[in-house]
Amino acid sequence: MDNFTNIKIIEKSLLSALFVENGANLEKLETLEIDDFYDSTYRQIYQSIIDVCLRDDEPFDVALIVENLKNNSKDSKDWYAEVAELIDFTPTFFSIEIYAKKIKEESTKRRRLCVINDFKNNKVTYLELKQILDNIDYSNNNDDDNLCVYDFDYNLDDEQEWLIDYLLPAQEITTLAGLGASGKTTLVAQLALHLLLNKDFNEDIKVCKKIEKVLYLTGEASRKQVNNIFKKLINTINAKDKINKEQIKIIASDNVIFATTQYSKVVKSQFFDKLKRQIDKINPDFVIIDSFMSTNSINFLDGTQVQDAFRIIKDATSNRTALLLHHMSGQAYNEKLAKDDKGVFGSVNILNKLRHVLTLFNNKLLIKKTNMEYVYKDKYCNLTPLISKDGRYVSGVHLSKIYASTKDEINKLVEQSKIETKKTAGRHREKEFSL
Repeated sequence: MDNFTNIKIIEKSLLSALFVENGANLEKLETLEIDDFYDSTYRQIYQSIIDVCLRDDEPFDVALIVENLKNNSKDSKDWYAEVAELIDFTPTFFSIEIYAKKIKEESTKRRRLCVINDFKNNKVTYLELKQILDNIDYSNNNDDDNLCVYDFDYNLDDEQEWLIDYLLPAQEITTLAGLGASGKTTLVAQLALHLLLNKDFNEDIKVCKKIEKVLYLTGEASRKQVNNIFKKLINTINAKDKINKEQIKIIASDNVIFATTQYSKVVKSQFFDKLKRQIDKINPDFVIIDSFMSTNSINFLDGTQVQDAFRIIKDATSNRTALLLHHMSGQAYNEKLAKDDKGVFGSVNILNKLRHVLTLFNNKLLIKKTNMEYVYKDKYCNLTPLISKDGRYVSGVHLSKIYASTKDEINKLVEQSKIETKKTAGRHREKEFSL
């Protein structure tokens, strides 16, 4: 018996045990995903069980499951007959946990073989191969008995890759916080277009890596609003013929929710699996999430909940480069608070738990917090509106060079370039800092 025939029997046995037991142990299959099933028929039946019992919170009922299959399946099968065959089938034993574990193991093997073949056929790079394999290992070794243990390795890459120098690290989630109507959406759309066009902002703010596809996920704005922002920017920079409409995807819905709370514990929302499948199907190089608050139903003043929600978002984006928009609190109207660490909503938790945080305030894009090597916080870019040749304001902003705004940085520049500064107590002039 070949492996594929064997896995079909295992999948059939699991579903048969579920029907015989009327779904009594369905909650034990929380780690088994729909795509783990090899056989298309069994995959669709499992999808229907999940839709009926978990999504719609209906009882485990054969009639409801078959009706769901008839309404949603593209296959013209006799679904009553397919389910009846499962009910009549007698599995070797009824331990669905053992069946589920074997199905998961075989699914992991297939995923690994698939990506290795892609590497052999030059569809993915070696670095992409390593990242995908690491993600597969991590997602399938998340219990105490199967923890991955790695030896220290001098040969591992130690340099952070960037999409935009110092502002947007590759394969990380960056958070951009700003007041309402401060231009966050326009700014991130502009960053996305520069990445698609491989166009530097200036000699100081460089695009390090061209991307092919952007996904904009929003639970706040409508599709029309986001579409118009991109449209205006594309017209502003005369890039209509350079940007393919397939390169920009937009999902605008109230159902864009990654994490929610259940008895004070952060869990994946009922929409998580569909969101993850859509993200994987689109396969973007850059994901924009608008915003942290509208896509997660958690307490942002609770550091543990913030961290758990962040991990769920990271799982959904599969370690792709992402930019997470966030809000500044009303107190941030006070410029002093915005310059301190009190302007970001849930500031202590956001700044402590996240790795790279930017803030947009008073026409300055500030690196508020970072764990990235060679990047120091309190660097900023000035933002000024773009003006056309006839003097009209047009969509978008001009990002100036990177500046230093702390007293220590200014003192370093004084030593290096003998820059004269006003020695005013407690104040200093902001000087241009060229990286």
